[in-house]
Amino acid sequence: FDEAARLNFSAGSVVTADRKNGLTVKTAGGALRLCEIQAEGGKRMSDLDFLLGHAVKIGEILGENGQEKTAE
Repeated sequence: FDEAARLNFSAGSVVTADRKNGLTVKTAGGALRLCEIQAEGGKRMSDLDFLLGHAVKIGEILGENGQEKTAE
């Protein structure tokens, strides 16, 4: 994806996911790097460590995994 395409991503979409730039997601006002992540049921870790063990794709919306979400 080029920079122009990334500007059109929806809020929550992954903008960067690599060891150089870390894990960054699009927000309504720009972008936010997630320096620390804790997956459900997992331990807290840096974004760089998270990327070592998880396949995160550019354009993917975080939290969407095809499973129905329920309100608590």
